[in-house]
Amino acid sequence: MANPGMSVWAALIERAALKPGETVLVNGATGSAGRLAVQLAKYLGAGKVIATGRNESELQELLSLGADAVIPFTLGAMHPSAEKNYEQALREVFAHGVNVVVDYLWGESARTVIIAIAKTVEDATPVRFVHVGGASGEEEIALPGAALRSSAIQLMGSGVKSVPLPKLLGAIKSVFEVAGSAKLQIATQTMPLAEIEVAWEKPGKPRVVVTIEWASASATDDPAKGGSHHGLSATVDVPDIAPLDDLVLLIGNGAEALQRSGPVRVWSESLYRLDGIRRRWEQ
Repeated sequence: MANPGMSVWAALIERAALKPGETVLVNGATGSAGRLAVQLAKYLGAGKVIATGRNESELQELLSLGADAVIPFTLGAMHPSAEKNYEQALREVFAHGVNVVVDYLWGESARTVIIAIAKTVEDATPVRFVHVGGASGEEEIALPGAALRSSAIQLMGSGVKSVPLPKLLGAIKSVFEVAGSAKLQIATQTMPLAEIEVAWEKPGKPRVVVTIEWASASATDDPAKGGSHHGLSATVDVPDIAPLDDLVLLIGNGAEALQRSGPVRVWSESLYRLDGIRRRWEQ
């Protein structure tokens, strides 16, 4: 939840400065980050949340997670009328107003959203368009100048360098703090560390979470028996980690904060030394 949650919080709070009652559109809402964007936008006070995406069945699931309306689309050369259909569907909902767009796709769908805003939203009404991810794989778009001249759209990005690093780290903390009260849900599949090679090759959905469990062999280390708390149990989100050394440092340095937030359960205030952790991993 850390990485997608950070992207959502930074986009909505740091960049869009979401205000209670505003309408938010999440373009590309069926991925892990998009699903969280729908939930957090609603939790943070959005009056209406619109979700778009290619997978219609997954979009329907979002209606139970905070989305008030969903717009499926299919774009590309194989569907010559699809862009116009998507634009028309967007214009129908934009006719009632839109304030913030959180974009996880870029490419043709983002271009269509921008054009629909220019054609539909009332004169001089600002719309904050926050680009967060390029899941479409399209790095460039051909954007008509008229779409900017004839609208008050505010184009911006959200991520490293557009948001200060302390703010990004603070976004992770904020998401963890509200995860319970917001009842945040993310589709996951858990796999043991022994299957890490298989997990790494899994598709992006559902999000794969690798479970790590080890504990001292001594019964006196069991905290329930008044032991010295030298065991550790944790879950780690595969897409959020890189080499083993980084993972060890994440566990060693971030355990206390993660324990409070729930994703990591820790039995020790003073964790194993890093070399001890590494030896246990190598076993």
